[in-house]
Parts: sequence; structure tokens; C-alpha cells
Amino acid sequence: INIENIKLPISSPFVFNAKAKNNTRIHYRIEESKKTLIDQNLIMPKDTSITVTYNETIFIDLLNCNDLEFSINNIRLDNRINCNSSLLRASIDSTGAINTALYSK
Repeated sequence: INIENIKLPISSPFVFNAKAKNNTRIHYRIEESKKTLIDQNLIMPKDTSITVTYNETIFIDLLNCNDLEFSINNIRLDNRINCNSSLLRASIDSTGAINTALYSK
């Protein structure tokens, strides 16, 4: 397990964008006031994109984080995280704090 923490200069509302570079899977969950608002599993074909807007916290699981380009409020994140073809679990909260854990295959 490799754990990284990053702090971004962002504020609400947050916009998470992801573009699939290869066929891949993504799971995201949006939480406000400790309640789940959205809990979604997606299969993303190559060259498709998603945009998710949220106000408090997003949790993300990426099967292979090298398969996606992703950003929050137009700040690219995939180039700040050393993915190494790993499963990525991340949370991004309302302070802009990103907590990541990478799990090798």
C-alpha cells in the first residue's frame, strides 16, 4: 500500500472530471453531512468522460488509475499521483484535502 496526501486550493462546488484512456471501471460515492447521496459503479469505454458535481466529499475507486485522466475544478490529479497500474482509493473533502491509497496488483 502506498499512501499519499495532497491539499488543493479549491472550494465548493467541486467538479470531478474523468476521461477513460482505456476501457475501465470507476466507483464513486458522494457524501454530505455523513449521508450518501450518490453511490455509482460505472464501466467506462475508452474515450468516454464523466462529470460529477458535489459540495462536500467524494470517494473514488479506480480499478486501474492509469486508465483515466481525472481532475477536480480543472486541476489535473492523475499526473500528481504515482499510479503504477494500481487500484486507487481516494477521498477528496471540502477543504481540498485528497487522501489516496494505492494497492498493487
